Amino acid sequence: MQASLGEGPCIDALRSVGDGVTDVPDLGEGVVPWPRLVPHVRRAGFAAVLSFQLSAGRSAGALNLWGREPGGFTEHERLLGALFADQAAVALAGARRATELTRALINREAIGRAKGVLMERFRISDGEAFTMLIESSQSTNLKLADVANWVITDAETGYAAERAAGTVDPA
Repeated sequence: MQASLGEGPCIDALRSVGDGVTDVPDLGEGVVPWPRLVPHVRRAGFAAVLSFQLSAGRSAGALNLWGREPGGFTEHERLLGALFADQAAVALAGARRATELTRALINREAIGRAKGVLMERFRISDGEAFTMLIESSQSTNLKLADVANWVITDAETGYAAERAAGTVDPA
């Protein structure tokens, strides 16, 4: 809902430059910070929100604690929320890093396979094959991994066509 409306504690947390904490103890009194979101929140039975920006190096989102009663959260609840938000931010940063490393390994493997295809096809060195991939990436404005995957797919498709035509020994 917050993303579709473009407002709310998560949106504020992502844009926050201060301490990254948004505390609205009563969503029913006076001027509300998110005029389009608050009616939906109230209908869902919530009357207060405490939001923490999740950041470990860079913003990763927000942890929102919604209260059913106006009056907000106690100092103890705020402290527990902040501690939990810190742990969640570290966990998210770790998960993001693991995803990036996995993607890098997959891309590295694809680039290696593509270099092999080019080396065999054009009888060139490893360095020359890598240069071809880089130049293709730059001239097509595609990521290097995307060019590598295209080369691999093209080679696999060509090999399959040759096998189907009987021009390649299947053994």
